[in-house]
This record gives sequence, C-alpha cells and structure tokens, in this order.
Amino acid sequence: MYFQIRYVVLWSNHRHLEPRLVKFELGMVNVVMGGSRTGKSAIIPIIDYCLGSSSCAIPKKAIRTACSWFGIVLETREGQKLLARKNPEQNSASYEMFVLEGNEIQIPKYIEESNSSPSAVKRKLDELCSLSNLDFSGGDVTRHTDHRVSFRDLMAFTFQPQNVVANRDVLFYRTETQDYREKLAKNTLPYVLGILSPSILAAQHEVEHLKRELRRKERDLSRAKEASNRWESEMAGHLDRARELGLIQDDGTSDLTKDAMLALLRSVAKKTVDDFHADSSTITKAVEQLSSLETAEAKITDDLAALKSRQSELGRLREGAGGFRDALALQRDRLEISKWLREQSGGGGCPICGSEGRPSMNVLHDLAKNYAEIEATSNTISEIPTAVDREVQDLRNRIDNNLEKLSAIRRHKKALGETSSEAKNRQFQSLTIAHFLGQLTQAIHLYDEVGDDGELASDIVNLNSQIKKIDGQINKAEIERRKTEALGQISDIISKLMPLLDNDHHLDKATLVLDDLTLQITGDDGDSFLWNIGSGSNWLSYHLSIMLALQTFFLKTRDNPVPGLLVFDQPSQVYFPEQLVRRSTDKVSEPEWNSDEDKKAVRLAFTLLGKVVKEHAGNLQIIVLDHAPLEVWEHLSNVTLAANWRTGEKLVPTTWPGADE
Repeated sequence: MYFQIRYVVLWSNHRHLEPRLVKFELGMVNVVMGGSRTGKSAIIPIIDYCLGSSSCAIPKKAIRTACSWFGIVLETREGQKLLARKNPEQNSASYEMFVLEGNEIQIPKYIEESNSSPSAVKRKLDELCSLSNLDFSGGDVTRHTDHRVSFRDLMAFTFQPQNVVANRDVLFYRTETQDYREKLAKNTLPYVLGILSPSILAAQHEVEHLKRELRRKERDLSRAKEASNRWESEMAGHLDRARELGLIQDDGTSDLTKDAMLALLRSVAKKTVDDFHADSSTITKAVEQLSSLETAEAKITDDLAALKSRQSELGRLREGAGGFRDALALQRDRLEISKWLREQSGGGGCPICGSEGRPSMNVLHDLAKNYAEIEATSNTISEIPTAVDREVQDLRNRIDNNLEKLSAIRRHKKALGETSSEAKNRQFQSLTIAHFLGQLTQAIHLYDEVGDDGELASDIVNLNSQIKKIDGQINKAEIERRKTEALGQISDIISKLMPLLDNDHHLDKATLVLDDLTLQITGDDGDSFLWNIGSGSNWLSYHLSIMLALQTFFLKTRDNPVPGLLVFDQPSQVYFPEQLVRRSTDKVSEPEWNSDEDKKAVRLAFTLLGKVVKEHAGNLQIIVLDHAPLEVWEHLSNVTLAANWRTGEKLVPTTWPGADE
C-alpha cells in the first residue's frame, strides 16, 4: 500500500517559534545521521505515537520537555494527511489529536486545539488500508488473538528499532508482548500473506452463523420428537377424550391402526366449539339462551375490533391533515406577496424594476396562480378536521354502545351460570373443548414438524448442505497450500538478498516459521534457528532480508494493506560500537572504524536498501536512523541524506526552551 512519510513535525511549547520539520524524500532510502543523544532514535516512537499507539515511548527529557505536539505528514493514495498528537507530558498517552487532509496541506505554525482522537485516526487508517471488519472467530470473540486485524498490527512490518534490528530472539516490532506475538503469528501474518483472505474470513463467519442455527434447529427437533413420541403413544386416549366431548360419534370401533387414529384426530382438529355434539332432546331453554348469548358476544367482539381499527385510522388522518395544512399555510404566506405585487404593478410592468417586459409579468402571473391554487387547497383541507371529528364522535358513541351491550351479555351469561347448573356446565364444556382443540391442533402440527418432510427436518438438511458448500471455500488443505506457496516465495526472496550482505549463511535456505516468529536456516549441517546461529552480523543480515522480502511480497500482492514503509534504527551498531558514537559528540575527530571490513559490510547493507527501493519504483520508502558517517554510504544510488545531526544540530533545536533538560 502506498503510504510514505513526507515530514516529521515538532511544535515547541512556545507558540512564537516555528515548528521543527524533518523532511524525507519519497521512494528513497532516507538517512538521518547523528551521534548519541541527538534524538534520531526518537523518530520511530514519534511516528508510532502519531499513528495511534496506546502509549507514548518518546523520551521524556529534552524532547517531551520542549515540545507541545508531535506530528507526521503522510503521502497516501488519497493525498496528504497531517496526523498530530498532543504531548502526554506525565501521562502514558494523550487522547487529543489534530488531523488535516488534502492534496497538499499547509502545516500550521501552532495547534490551538484538537479536532480528532486516536480511536478516530485508527479507524481512518483501517479504512485507508481496506482492512476487513471480520474477526477470526466467526463473530464469537473470546480471546485477544481473535480480534480483527487493525492498522496497528501492521506496524510489526514497518519498524525495526534499535533493540530489534539485530536481535537474535525477536524478529518483529512489539512481539515482546505475548498477546501481540500470538495474534501476529496466528492471524495477522497469515492475513497479510494472503493465507487467510477476506473471502475466507467471510466464509468462516457464515459457517459459524449457520452452525449456530443448525445447533438450535437440532435442539428444537430433538425436543419436538420427544413431545411428539409421547403424544403418539397416547393417541387412543385423545380419541377417547374427543368422544367424551362429543366431537366424534362413538361408532363402536376401538381397534384402529395408528394411521386411522391420526386421520380421525386430524378431522377433529378442524372442528370448532360450535361443532361439538349435543342431542336436541337434551337442549333446555337455558342452554339455548346461553348459546344465543355466546353468538351475540362473538359478533359484538368482532364489531368492536373493526370500530377501534377505524378510530385509529381516523386519528392518523387527522394528524396528517394537520401537518399538510401547516405546510400549505407556510407556502401561502410566502406567495401572498405576489398578490400585493400585482396590485402595485397596475398592469404597467414590473413593480420592482419598472420593466415592462413580458417575462417578469409572466413570472408574477405564475406566482399569483400558484397562490390561488394553494388557497383553494387550503380551504378544502380545512374542512377535513371537521368531518373527521364528526366521524370520530360517531365511532366513539358506537363503541360505547357495543361495550354496554357486551357488558350486558356477560352479566346475563354469569347470571345463567349461577341460576342454571346445565348452563354452567355448558360454559365449562365449551372452554374444555376449546382447550382440547387447541392442544390437539398444536400436537398434530408438532407431529408433522418432526417428520422426514417436516419444516424442521427440511431446515436441518438445508443448513447442512450450506455448511458443506461453504466449508469447501475454507478447506484446510487449500489454506495449507496457500501457506506453503507464500512462505516459499518469501524464502526465495531472502535467498537472493542474503548473498548481498555480510553473513556466514548466504548459501543456506531461510524459512519464516509462523508459529515461533523466527527464521529456520537449513544448510549442509542441518537445521538451525535465528537464535542459535551466532554473530551480530548474521542476525542483522537476516533482519534486513526478512523485512525487505516481506515488503517485496506485499508490494507485489494486489491491494495488500501493509504500508510501503520501513524504518531501521542503527543497523550498523554491530559494526560501530556505542562507545565510539559517544566520542563523536565530544568535539574530537571522527573515530576510526574497527576495520575496513566493517565499513564495507555496512556499505553493503545501504547498497542493498537502495537496490530494493529502486526495484519498487517509488512504492517503497526506507528511513535509516544511524550513527554511521557520510563516507560509509555516500554516492550510493537511491540513498539520500535527510538530516545531519553531527554538526551540533539535533531533532529538537538547541535554541528551544527546555531542549537542554
């Protein structure tokens, strides 16, 4: 991904001072040269802090003491972006950020206040990288490593600080933290290497969703089968109960097959309370009266429901008419001036400018016509509330009357139940039949559900089919093939780079081991790992090679989210001891190298960096923070001096208040 740094910016605590700019060339190897305590090693913490790190690793003395804000200007495919973050002072980090975006931004002389936050900046960077929003657990995140890949995770492939660049135990930035190390090995690296693609993540999420739905359906089916089996075993008892309630006539047949009993019960389930058997000789006057009351009660209940629905609709109509009337009134008020303008014109031309041209009069005529139409519509609409109110009142009266009738019927039914034991029994029997028919209907529905052609069984078959189909997209064998291919390509790139550096293993094959985040070196004497091959020059060579190989792989992969940016802090330290650096700031001549061979080895490293940058034709930027003097790397192709802090100059200008603290 095209993502390079144009400036690192520092703002003084004193607003009258101009901000400090450290400029970097795009698509080049930029060298910041300087001795100890000049601030060059603070460049990585500043960039990282402005890119939304959770804590600030910028040195407190001198740099934090003298500065109010820190910032970087990025070059991206969307143009330039200034990301500035406030000095946290004694806190671990500040949540105040300032963001500017544009084709070419102007760096402010002083930042008055924040306009963004680290979380907002990280979201913006995630979107810039087009990172997937899907996590690695199918939506059920329970561990830190399950979270989606974020822009912050990609910093492992960008920064190589002083304590990492030649480390035998740590290959990537921030992997000292166990959680981050596990996530990088398990998910982040496989994602950026294309082993786990966004489409595979989407498929994993879909499969997990389908599996959860399948488990629910299977539980429902299991419970339904248990209930249905119990009901089936009691089918004869249900028929006996139906006979008792008069829902079927007793024809003397008791030896029925299961299918015949089921067919008979299905016919019973289609009946209603009014269908239950009652011989005419047993119907008394009280029961007839009760039956009549129940019929009247049902009719009034239906009428009430219809009246209340109509009442609700009229209420909504009244509200709508009121809003429409208000809108018309507003338009009428705005157009009313047209009436006055016509009166003023007297037919002799425009009343404002005096023009007698037809266009202006036509416009005035149209406005007046619109005013008249709105006036007529407004008068019509004004009649609606009156008509609605009349009908609402009529409905309210009808509802009240029906409620009174319903109350009277229920009182009458209660009285019949109290004075006639037969009527009371009839009411009880009606409720019993209704309850039985409801249970029977539900039981038959459940029985049908658990059959091989039931809805639940059909759903389970469909879910299994979908899971099987999507599982093909995330086949483990296919993922393993992707992994082997990606790691093989990276290993091949390392094999081409190592002979161009100073090391003892340039003919050996180096393979990235994802689980351990290290390199396995295979030679004539067997397999070794980075931590047990020995020699600082070997460790440095492998760090340079793996970072350059990964960037080459990323830049050749379409739409890869990893920034095309590398920052190395003091790669020459294994050849140029720290004590010599300190002497270089003591107003003495430049110290001698340990040997010409060491100087040559460092020059090889800078030569390789320039070569790889050139191959990527402007899409890769490398920043090297080093104490190696100009003579070691000058005149190399695609290598340029970004800052020389060997002449008394430092990252924080010495003239700034607080710079010497």
